[in-house]
Amino acid sequence: MSVAPPPVHVPRPYALPATPLAARVECPMPDGASIVAWTYAPAGVIDAPGTPYGLDLAVPPVLMLHGNGEEHGIFGPVIDAVCATGRAVVAVDS
Repeated sequence: MSVAPPPVHVPRPYALPATPLAARVECPMPDGASIVAWTYAPAGVIDAPGTPYGLDLAVPPVLMLHGNGEEHGIFGPVIDAVCATGRAVVAVDS
């Protein structure tokens, strides 16, 4: 019985979010790494007093975390769909 190696992973292009970016917040870490939070807000929500980073504090945002080796853009169509329901999205990259 022979064992075949796993297939080679080939990255595929994906659709980036069409929803406009509301805010980008970068948090430098003590080890030199950086964690970046990308906020996408539904139409009509602006970054103004009472709505920090385009978040409506009365409606909790949806947090999106991806696996290692990806970046938040992998959630493009999902970010658009969530924002269309009136909820904001916070997607994190590290």
